[in-house]
Amino acid sequence: MLDPNEALKALDTEVATLRSRLVDLEKAQPRRRLQRGALVGLVALAAGTAWAASGNCPNGLQYCFVANSPATAAEVNYNFSQLREMSPESWASQPGGGSIQSTQGLSTVTSVAVPAGSYVVAAKLYGIASPTAGAHSLLCSITSTLGGPSLDFTNSGSGPSEYNNLSLLATTTLTGAGTIYLSCRSGPDPVGAYSLYGVSLVATRVAVLH
Repeated sequence: MLDPNEALKALDTEVATLRSRLVDLEKAQPRRRLQRGALVGLVALAAGTAWAASGNCPNGLQYCFVANSPATAAEVNYNFSQLREMSPESWASQPGGGSIQSTQGLSTVTSVAVPAGSYVVAAKLYGIASPTAGAHSLLCSITSTLGGPSLDFTNSGSGPSEYNNLSLLATTTLTGAGTIYLSCRSGPDPVGAYSLYGVSLVATRVAVLH
């Protein structure tokens, strides 16, 4: 026959074990609710973001979402894939190896090849005028086609052997893959009126231009 004291001890142990499991279950409930809330928040984020990019929605995404309306996993996943593609990326050209000689006619200083999309383009450089006597001028521009219209341009004048710092900023949208150019020309020397240094051209793709 089982000793009563041993039976009570076994019962106490079992009750303590059950209480411990109950506490663990109660602690786990908020985590499950939090996980469900995070999932709902993620879907809501997708819905909210869908009002700011480039397809059928005002922001350009393929699928628009409305609060308290169902959305399929395929639609949400497709929009997220589009958001990844529209994350900011940059293409840069920073030619080194000494100076670049400007020419009297407009010529390409550097360029970057980019895929289709909308871009904010920035460029900078500095030039040192030749020691030839007389007034010197340097004009630089950003274009999205070789020899095409300027998206932005700047020019500067100086005396012999003087420095010129130039910076440019432009925006453009390309419907297909293309090239963005930084071009310059100088005078009055036919060739080599300026030696160009520190040339940098950066094109940053953005989701949408306003």
